[in-house]
Amino acid sequence: MRNGTKKREFTRVSTKIRAEVTAILSGRTRDMSVKGFYLVCDRSLPVGTECLVAVYLGEPPGQVRIEMAGTVVRVDDTGMAIEFSKMDIDSFDHLRKLVLYNSTDTDQVEQELKGHLGLKRRK
Repeated sequence: MRNGTKKREFTRVSTKIRAEVTAILSGRTRDMSVKGFYLVCDRSLPVGTECLVAVYLGEPPGQVRIEMAGTVVRVDDTGMAIEFSKMDIDSFDHLRKLVLYNSTDTDQVEQELKGHLGLKRRK
């Protein structure tokens, strides 16, 4: 203690352990594909930032939450584009149905899906 006052409630120790802080951003999607989406938002993350994303379908109480991992690939004055890198099978199925339901050419969407192996880039 210095001058009879304790500065911290708990002792701090030196560490070098990996830690992550997830930024909280919200906005509305402008467009979406099974590979990514554009988020209209007031602030954005730097290009290259890896992030976790949740998209909500419907209204509570029956609201469906789709969760994905992604990377910020583009930033501009109105928001940012995020490319998906990982999602579970249920989230992919919901996302696929969302894109099919909102597409004007479902045959084209089906062809695109058949031409890819998951979310990996086409070679």
